[in-house]
Amino acid sequence: MFYNQIGRIGEKKAWGNGMYKIAVVEDTALDAETLRVYLDRYAAENGLTFQVSSFADGETFIEKCGTGFDMVLMDIEMPGMDGMETARRLREIDEDTCLLFVTYLSSYAVRGYGVGALDFLVKPFDYPTFKTKLGRAVAACDRSARHEVVVSTPTGVKRIRIGDLYYIEVMNHTLVYHTAEGELAVRGSIKACEEKLARYDFIRSNNSFLVNLRYVTELKGSEVCVHGTMLPIGRTKRKEFLQRLTQYFGDSVL
Repeated sequence: MFYNQIGRIGEKKAWGNGMYKIAVVEDTALDAETLRVYLDRYAAENGLTFQVSSFADGETFIEKCGTGFDMVLMDIEMPGMDGMETARRLREIDEDTCLLFVTYLSSYAVRGYGVGALDFLVKPFDYPTFKTKLGRAVAACDRSARHEVVVSTPTGVKRIRIGDLYYIEVMNHTLVYHTAEGELAVRGSIKACEEKLARYDFIRSNNSFLVNLRYVTELKGSEVCVHGTMLPIGRTKRKEFLQRLTQYFGDSVL
């Protein structure tokens, strides 16, 4: 976690290594609490880290869903914007997030598949049922984490898993991709990379670095640590960078 924006972020793991951002969209406080308790239990049993954010209505969730949730547990019967309409709005900006509906009516199932719902939890449900459904969702998230960016090289193309990409550095007109497999230098535009990778929680720390927020572990003065490397935060980028970082880590930022 952050300490006055100077310090270390604790216990955050990268994509594919057990950390998942989950949204619970549920207007009934008791049902929302049940979901959080079950999520905590599942995470403890399986050695995972769940960063859970709760929303009491669809409108508020849609305002925040650009922060890159891996999974959404969504009630269907909500006042105002119901779960189906919220899901349609979600799919307009994010086709990949794993979606589980929570409902009293199993008859919603057919409609739900039209917005890409993975599965349904029919209330009231017990923990064994929840565990089975969530296991499928976690597996689906892991498959989603294998999304790739295709980079053109002088000899052909190189596919880089999004989850293996720490940050991109630009030097003159050369882009250097810093990845789990090492560095790859190619010609290109960092602006084009920024537009392509924004949905995966990449943001500029300054004019020269595009950072994967999943690998941020520390802020220290005007620098940010990304997978063990200290990178500068530009004066003109600092406010936006810290806002996005705060949105991303949610309650973990103090």
